[in-house]
Amino acid sequence: MNVRVGGPGTLSGPFADLAEARRYLDGIAEALYLEVRNIHTSTGNSKVLGSGSAEMVGEDDSSLVEMLRLSLTKWHARFVTLTNDSTSGRPSHTSSAEAMLLLQHLSLNMIIEGVLCKSEMAYDQHTATFECILSLAERILSKNRPSGLAVLPLDSGVIAPLFMIALKCRDIVVRWKAVALLELAPEQECMWRREDVIAFAKWKLRKEGHDDPPTSDGLQSKTVPLVEAARSHSERGSTQLVGGKAVMVLHFKVGESAADGSSAFESEITDLSADMGDIL
Repeated sequence: MNVRVGGPGTLSGPFADLAEARRYLDGIAEALYLEVRNIHTSTGNSKVLGSGSAEMVGEDDSSLVEMLRLSLTKWHARFVTLTNDSTSGRPSHTSSAEAMLLLQHLSLNMIIEGVLCKSEMAYDQHTATFECILSLAERILSKNRPSGLAVLPLDSGVIAPLFMIALKCRDIVVRWKAVALLELAPEQECMWRREDVIAFAKWKLRKEGHDDPPTSDGLQSKTVPLVEAARSHSERGSTQLVGGKAVMVLHFKVGESAADGSSAFESEITDLSADMGDIL
């Protein structure tokens, strides 16, 4: 597969401006999302996060994903040079546009980690990255929220990165903070509807035994990380008729996945939006 924009060889020298930085990052994102969907077609893993598929990903797919990781590393180096030059001589700060690009960069890196990881336990190593994503999303929402809910461009967003935190971060305090920030997000960003995402995130938290946000003393965040046997993953949805009414049925795995993808799915009838089944 050819990468139209953002291959490692195309990244050299500083970006001319934020618009050019965004064009390159968009190209990398486009290639990565396409590859994740290709992997989903062949392995059945999540179209969104692609987690736990390393054992089943072919050599060509792994090479492409590694190339995209290198592209992201080079993109970030060029971006840092640009932003350092643009802020010289004036107080250091990060604009909303810069924060949004950094947010997308970190999110894309975490998607790559998900594609290449062999176990849900791999996410335990990335709490600091999830905290950075959370901080950037909070900054973006605060700067774009003069009153009421935030208003952001439809082609950029905070919902998907915050959703990733709620699903994959192992620090329960950070996960619930992500849910709280989702409450402040725009009603919809691209395919992501705020209320649907919040409902799914809360379902996932409860499925893993976190029915309520942690107490103010934060004691719950000090507990031992959730064992792999209790972690749900590989979620997908389908619509079925129950009593003449269309309902969302979630299919998911719990615990360690077999290397060949043969682990059995569990199913649960939910009141979640059927639209989420087309995204997962």
